[in-house]
Amino acid sequence: LDGGTIALNAQWGTLALPQGALIAANGGAQRTSAGALVSGKGGTIKVTGTGTNLLGAQFQGYSLTKGGTLSLSLPSICIGAMACTDPSATQLATSLFTDDGFSNLAITANGGSLTVESGTNLTLLQKNWSLAPGAATASSASSLAGLVNTTFLPDGKRGPVNLTLSSFAPNNGLSGYGDLTIEAGSRITTDATGSLTLKSDSRIFENGDLTAPGGNIKIDLVGALSPQGYRPDQGIWVGPEATIDVSGVFLPSPNAAGLDLGTVLPGGTISVLAETGSLFLMPGSSLRADGTHAPIDVRLSPTDLAYAHIDVASSGGTINLEGAEA
Repeated sequence: LDGGTIALNAQWGTLALPQGALIAANGGAQRTSAGALVSGKGGTIKVTGTGTNLLGAQFQGYSLTKGGTLSLSLPSICIGAMACTDPSATQLATSLFTDDGFSNLAITANGGSLTVESGTNLTLLQKNWSLAPGAATASSASSLAGLVNTTFLPDGKRGPVNLTLSSFAPNNGLSGYGDLTIEAGSRITTDATGSLTLKSDSRIFENGDLTAPGGNIKIDLVGALSPQGYRPDQGIWVGPEATIDVSGVFLPSPNAAGLDLGTVLPGGTISVLAETGSLFLMPGSSLRADGTHAPIDVRLSPTDLAYAHIDVASSGGTINLEGAEA
């Protein structure tokens, strides 16, 4: 029932996935003899290119429950609606992060920079399939595509989208850096409990707005570049306009009774780790892992049939900071 795996690897020459092409690893579903619906998860699509890239194809990883995984690895990348500042970079539209059903996205610049351009707003919401009217009595088919509609499930039923952005220097640093930059005026927001990871072996410049309510945000500078290893200009810069926020949030549990049920999530975890190089937190930057509170309906004891409407608070989260160099 689960979608399978598609791997496209162009180590030399041109990776050509033109507009109009469809690459899909959607999940399936089964109606059992007892009438229960069993849903499959979306599959995995991995695309790697090291040369010239033509990337106009549509990727899909839909499911009735949990979407698939999309991994793109290209020499240099920019994300945004406007033209790339770097003309050699492959541009990824913001729709890639919301419209195609994936629950996990891994975007890697395997030999150059990765930039989230100023003005870019990535609101990471998983889009799922839902059964269309009459689908329950339809005969077997090779795909659910003709039996479903696309939709955003309600808060509390919709799973988060987890995003990893990575950049690596060309030739292990012998041909310059592969910086990862989140420009001022850009924003990346996950659903509740989502995960956002920024990783590079070169330098990381974070000056945008990163939010994962009750989730995890990790900024990680890893490894040592050739030939000398230590480089005095390597590090993580959290800029004066940067906001990194994993504060808690109320996650509702939809119910037919109309009650305010759900979980008051605690603050999540922020980790800013310069495993090589230095860590700079500039004046004006903000890192928050606050708890929260919300009025919800709860049973005061397991034997109570009635609900009480009370204000419930959650604890704060964790902030980890590490700099390898002084």
